[in-house]
Amino acid sequence: MSNLAALTAQRDGLLKKIRAIEAACEGIENENNAKRVQKLNLEQAQYSAQRQEIAAKLAVVDGKLAAINAGIMELGGTGVEKILEAIKNQRWYFIKNKPKILFDRNTGLIWANLNTFNYVGKENNLYNLSDVGDIINNYSFGVDGFRVPTCYELWQAVEDKTIPFHRDGDANWRLFGIYYLACEYNGYIKSKDMDDCGATNDISNQTVAIFPCSDYLIQNSDYQEIINPDNPVYTEKERLQFTLDLFTKNELWPIFTDAEVTELYKKIYFE
Repeated sequence: MSNLAALTAQRDGLLKKIRAIEAACEGIENENNAKRVQKLNLEQAQYSAQRQEIAAKLAVVDGKLAAINAGIMELGGTGVEKILEAIKNQRWYFIKNKPKILFDRNTGLIWANLNTFNYVGKENNLYNLSDVGDIINNYSFGVDGFRVPTCYELWQAVEDKTIPFHRDGDANWRLFGIYYLACEYNGYIKSKDMDDCGATNDISNQTVAIFPCSDYLIQNSDYQEIINPDNPVYTEKERLQFTLDLFTKNELWPIFTDAEVTELYKKIYFE
């Protein structure tokens, strides 16, 4: 046998022994490996127990989520329907989180809350027309864009006498007994006599009380056109939903005449 053949035979014998040793070391019969396997089995059992515990907790959570979803469905269905019905039956809204304004559903305009705004001066004195702009600009309404209303906006607000500031004892279209209100007429601040019917009747330069408004919420929108009852494109529900969307988009919390609806609105859109 040549030296090469002898070396080759020795190599093959050594490789065979090495494979046998490797096989023994890799098996669980090896004492060290057996201990390692035992430890891994223990860890596996611990994780399996944790998994079962987590699965039980998830089942509880899933049950709670199902109950919450059911509540949301109830509120989101019948709850929203109740709110839309309330919007249908109510024109004017004080705002819980904006107490200095009053919202008009019919126009989308917001008006000063005359319960908080100094619509007349000290000792109930009326204002000079030249002072009206500064008085409005120096007051914080919590919403931008307040100005003197046009004579047409003013008349539209008071004509049906449903506005909260028209008291039962007020004559004609007066607000809190005031008969001269500031309005914009032909580009000038003028005085409108609230004892005379019509937007442009009896416009003068008398001293006035101030009832400012803002179209901030409906700028660049077709709100007034969409909610018009004579608009054939939209259903009544769609028109009411448009008002509701205006509330929610601007994060307003309207106060409904029905306190339960006010609370319902809070739960759905604030909580």
